[in-house]
Amino acid sequence: MSHVRSWLDARIPAAHMDLEPWLQADAEWRAGSTSVEGGAAYDLSMTDRMTRLGLAALGKAKARPGRVRDSGFQLLAGDALLTYACEAALEEPDPEAALHGILARTASVR
Repeated sequence: MSHVRSWLDARIPAAHMDLEPWLQADAEWRAGSTSVEGGAAYDLSMTDRMTRLGLAALGKAKARPGRVRDSGFQLLAGDALLTYACEAALEEPDPEAALHGILARTASVR
C-alpha cells in the first residue's frame, strides 16, 4: 500500500469519491522521479504530493472547458486533493509556511 493511500485511508471521514486514478498517478510520478545526488527516488512531503496531485487534476479540468462531465469530476478531485493538502499541511512542523506554500503554488498556475 502506498504512503499516500495509507494516509488517505486514515482520514475521518473517508474520501467521498474515487481518488484511485490520482493515487496511481502519484505512484507513477514517484517511480519516475530521481534525486540529483544519488539517482534514487526522493520523498516529497504529503503536503507537496497532495498539492501536486490536486493541481494536476485542476489542469485536466481546465484542458476540457465547458459542460464536459469528466471535467467536473476532475474539478471535484482537484478540490478534494487540495483540501487534503491543507489537512496534511497542518501536520507539518511549520503549518503556516506549508499552507502559504500551497497558496503560492496554486496561485502561480495559469
